Amino acid sequence: LAVCSKNNEPEARDTLERHPEMVLRPHHFASLHINWEDKATHLQHIAAELNIGLDSLVFLDDNPSERALIRQMLPEVLTLDLPESPIEYASFVRSIAEFETLSLSDEDRQRGGMYHAQTQREKLVRTVASLEEYYTSLEMCLEMEAASAFTIPRIAQLTQKTNQFNLTTHRYTEAEIEEKISNPAWRVYAMRVLDRFGDNGLTGVALLCDLGSARWQFDTFLLSCRVLGRTVETAFLIFLMERIQEEKGLQVEGWFKPTAKNLPAQDFYHRHGFTAMQTTSQGTRWQYDLTTGLPAMPSWFRIRMQETSA
Repeated sequence: LAVCSKNNEPEARDTLERHPEMVLRPHHFASLHINWEDKATHLQHIAAELNIGLDSLVFLDDNPSERALIRQMLPEVLTLDLPESPIEYASFVRSIAEFETLSLSDEDRQRGGMYHAQTQREKLVRTVASLEEYYTSLEMCLEMEAASAFTIPRIAQLTQKTNQFNLTTHRYTEAEIEEKISNPAWRVYAMRVLDRFGDNGLTGVALLCDLGSARWQFDTFLLSCRVLGRTVETAFLIFLMERIQEEKGLQVEGWFKPTAKNLPAQDFYHRHGFTAMQTTSQGTRWQYDLTTGLPAMPSWFRIRMQETSA
């Protein structure tokens, strides 16, 4: 939940905090934007603060002119028309199809707390002199593990839902992930990101395939947008390249397959020293020679390998 309100902030916050009939209090909201800016700007700030795409937002407002503004200025935001009577609001919200889900992962249940932690990170970044100081002050730890029965549901969910930082956008079911785990030619890794503000949850997935002749390929490399902007992708890549070296691999390759939404990832391989080998209508195949050494692991991360539980 987030507040997007044109109002005087002190009075609005006082109502949220003190009104005896107010069910929701400030701590129930991941973000509060209360001032006299237009609501399109509010929504852009909310999305940036929570590190999510505008297409992840649903806008509810009882003012038709505000809804028209958002539809015109931010068409990617889902803007819905509330019933005329406030009595019908609760049943209307319960009926919104986009809020329905067949299953909930642990990360889904903890998402409100994770968004609150993200607002704390945004406050921190405004107090430091450089990005390097910010990264160090976050005290980040990356927990890596080979996929297990416990993590399969979340891994499959991420392959199906992650769009922005997803190099190939391969979608997999839980059964397909389980099949790859059982295949000796495949490796499936999951990554969890923790920092001083809390646990971001399982937010990184990589599927690697042994092509033979000491060559490996990234079938899938993705990160939730929740952890972008902190060089996590670099650390995850280097960790995986180290694992390939342990498997006696000499080369690793991966495709970037462009979509309408994954442009943030388009230069990922190039930035990390890969060489473009082939370009087709589907995308570009990149390759890295592991015998030349690896990029430097960012110094602000602690890496921890978790034992796999069956």
